[in-house]
This record gives sequence, C-alpha cells and structure tokens, in this order.
Amino acid sequence: METSVRYAITLEAAVPMRKEAAESSEMVSQLLFGETIQRLEEQECWVRIRHLNDGYEGWISRKMVTDIDSSLLLRLNTGPKYIVTSAWAELCPLGSSIPLRLSMGAILPFFDPGTSICSVNTQDYILLSGSVSVARFTDVSAIVYSARQLLNVPYLWGGRCLFGMDCSGFTQVVYGVNGIKLPRDAKEQALAGRIIDADEPKEEGDLAFFRNSDGRIVHVGILMSPTAIIHASGRVRIDRLDEQGIFDEESGEYTHRLDRVMRPFRLE
Repeated sequence: METSVRYAITLEAAVPMRKEAAESSEMVSQLLFGETIQRLEEQECWVRIRHLNDGYEGWISRKMVTDIDSSLLLRLNTGPKYIVTSAWAELCPLGSSIPLRLSMGAILPFFDPGTSICSVNTQDYILLSGSVSVARFTDVSAIVYSARQLLNVPYLWGGRCLFGMDCSGFTQVVYGVNGIKLPRDAKEQALAGRIIDADEPKEEGDLAFFRNSDGRIVHVGILMSPTAIIHASGRVRIDRLDEQGIFDEESGEYTHRLDRVMRPFRLE
C-alpha cells in the first residue's frame, strides 16, 4: 500500500533495515538512535523507508520508529547535530531507570550540553555516560582515534553499531562522527573522493578499497599509515597493507586485493 510522504525518527539503539518485508530477509543496514527516515510504502506491519542521511532504502518494522512532522524534521536538520563520538553511551528516558545503550554515530536530538538532556516530541532523555559533540572535521588523527575505539567490534553484514559492523558501516560511522558524510556501501564510497595515484604518498585517513576476482569493489578500510589499515573483517582489526593488498600475519596470507586508495573530498 502506498503512503503519503511522512517522516519518522529512530528512538531505538539500532533498528535492522531489511532487503524485503520479512524478519527472515537479509539485513542490509541499520538505523541508529536519532536518525531520520522518509516513509515510502507500507505493507502490513512493515514500512519501506529511505534513510535521510545517505539515501539508503529498505524495509523496517513499523513499530520501531516514531512519526514526526515536516516542521520538526526541519528543526532537527537546521540546528547543531550532536552525535555520540565514544564507542558507546548510555541515555535514559526521564522517569525511567532503564537506560538505552547507544553506539558511536547515534544522534541526540536537541541536545543541551549544559544539562545533558535531549528531547523528541514529548519525551526527554538524559545522557548518563559517553562522549557527545557536534559532528565536524578537525584533522585526520581524529578519524584514526575514532576508528581505534571500535577495535574488536565483531563483523556483522549490514551492521553499523557496537554489537556488529560491516566494513562500509564501520567507515561510514567513523567518518560521520568526524563531519564527513559517506555513502553506505563500499562501491559508492569509492566514488566519494579523489583517487590517489600509485606514485603519490598515501596518508593517514585515506580510504583503501579492495576488489574480488570479478573486479568488483567489495571491501574498504581506513589507512592508519601507508603500511597499516584498520578495517572490519571478522572483527574490527589492524593489519599490514602493501601495494598488493591486506596481509594477515596470523594466517601468513593476503586476504584482500587492493583496488585503489581514495582521499575523501573533505580531506583534500
């Protein structure tokens, strides 16, 4: 059933976005607390949505988002955007003793740093722990610092939270908390900057992309130096990088074949 244009906000720590309208369908991404969506279509208890940050589309359970009107959406988008920059944070609804455990990248709507309170509609929340700041780019060392906080987070296809991330979800969240917007998937992220020539120095904060045997880009990670990369493969980990690709010293094998190194436009 088609629906008129409506908007909603996520007030759960993480909401699975699925390929089809079924619990058994593949999870293609996740929504984090405070992220906003456009409702496109409804089907029984499911809603097909578009993520307003990156344009990604998928199906979510209708009960896992809260409707907002266009005027509130405008206010959310025009004020400063406070975002969780630590690996995790605790946010508790006022009047409750049960906190939400949020992941890096969660957005706190209308957050007041003086009182540590944020609010949506008629519900107020107080930040109990964790670091929050306005998402902005400062320097590349901050990107690597953010990435290091997520070491050992397990790999999860479609994941973007502390309990599981895929490779492009990891890079999207890390760059996002540092004020740099990236698309959701690695193949689109590979187009979001300038390709570094083979004879040009690679730098901390560059993104490295890797291809499969068919030549398709299937993996991405963040350079910590010209010879080290942090990426989500099995878990968020640090490995050696050279002109061939990622070398896993535990197995003594190359695990990913290098396709290109790219510098996101904001870092230029």
